[in-house]
Amino acid sequence: MSSAGAGRYPEFGLADLLARCEAVEHCLEWRRRAIEGRYPVTRIRGRHWYVRRLVWMLTRERAPKRGLDVCAGCGNPLCVHPDHLEMRVPASRTRGEPKSERHRRMTALAMRKRSTLTEDDVRAIRESEASNAEIDAQYGLFEGHALRIRTGRLWRDYSSPFAGLGAS
Repeated sequence: MSSAGAGRYPEFGLADLLARCEAVEHCLEWRRRAIEGRYPVTRIRGRHWYVRRLVWMLTRERAPKRGLDVCAGCGNPLCVHPDHLEMRVPASRTRGEPKSERHRRMTALAMRKRSTLTEDDVRAIRESEASNAEIDAQYGLFEGHALRIRTGRLWRDYSSPFAGLGAS
């Protein structure tokens, strides 16, 4: 390690970390503690360290840029292989992963608060015999918005756990 960071980082070797891993396909999977089963961590001199961050520092001889996370680009949540590591902004860490039901519900409720439509308007749209284009024009909606409301892709009914099970 360079002398510039000698006092800031713990004294240990890359071999010590990689000895705690197991080769699985092209990855090196961490076989010790992992927060939420996804973020490999270790304890050195009483301090918790993220293993990917340590591997990054030991192989590149510099700390990751401030504000960025070190993630496994291969998609394996336990991978600490030095060639698979990349820096990402925190928001992109979970990009591509399916959103939880709670996340989707909270997003829908937040969007409803900003909407110009009311629950009564949505009920009227669903019961209306008018075409989708006519409803879009009547309520000042974007094109196709009425169709998405009618099919349940927008303004889903979260009032019961069984609401919307028939809709796709």
